[in-house]
Amino acid sequence: MTYLDDFLAQGYAGPYPLLNKRESELLVSRENLLSNLLLPTVKQRHVTSQAIASVALRKEILEKIKPILGDNILLSGSQLIHQHADAVHEWHVDTEHTEWEGITVWVGLKNVIRKECMRVITRSHKFDVTPDDLKCDGLDLYNDTEVLNQAQKLSPDAELIEIDVSDGEFFIFDGLTWHASRNLTQFTRYALVLQYCNTGQKVKSLKSRFLPKVVWEKSNPECLLINGKDESHINKIIPTKQIGSYDRLLKSVLYYLPKNMVARRRKIAMHLTSHIRSLFLNTGLNT
Repeated sequence: MTYLDDFLAQGYAGPYPLLNKRESELLVSRENLLSNLLLPTVKQRHVTSQAIASVALRKEILEKIKPILGDNILLSGSQLIHQHADAVHEWHVDTEHTEWEGITVWVGLKNVIRKECMRVITRSHKFDVTPDDLKCDGLDLYNDTEVLNQAQKLSPDAELIEIDVSDGEFFIFDGLTWHASRNLTQFTRYALVLQYCNTGQKVKSLKSRFLPKVVWEKSNPECLLINGKDESHINKIIPTKQIGSYDRLLKSVLYYLPKNMVARRRKIAMHLTSHIRSLFLNTGLNT
């Protein structure tokens, strides 16, 4: 069975080597300085960060995704994931790929422990339901046993696989593959999510997701042409030379930052209140 046959059958492939330790640590330290408030959306880090765009363009990734997507490939989304200590992300699929066909490349960066961070349900990309659909029927998406039992009702050959991925490695999964993550360590775990699709797919930016309602941004997301040609002209594509440019950084500060601060003012206010409270407690001023 070829790599492509295996991916199409199981819904995932990998892991594969990508970054060395120094490259991974440097990427984390640089990207931690770039606030999400400076981005169009949290999943458009490639619009401002040259480092993220460079990783998305790596030949190690390209040679794996071309057999799946064809020659004409877009990067539609990118996000730096911070998963805090003891955090668990329930079983889900990528919401974007319920709207258009695509794949996700998950890159481990820091504190990624083999067979303890990412799990997938094989063959689940062929299901006609998502975990969120079943959540509405009472399925506990934090219970691995319940989720696997439900998956095996849909496909007896479905398996729960703990991905053997570590820092500097990546694996690929179909956007509709059921997956979940956790961080059982006492340290923040860092990973990079890259979402790709064929240029013939019309993409959108997710604004909010409060099931069963999903809200999309009115403006089209800015994508990168990773390989081939854009013959459909249905998406907004920016030249790679614009990334990190003075004009782009100025737009981030003067446009995206104020816009995002207004949109997230309640969350920011809660964070500041919590920070001020902790300062009072630490200085003994709280009565």
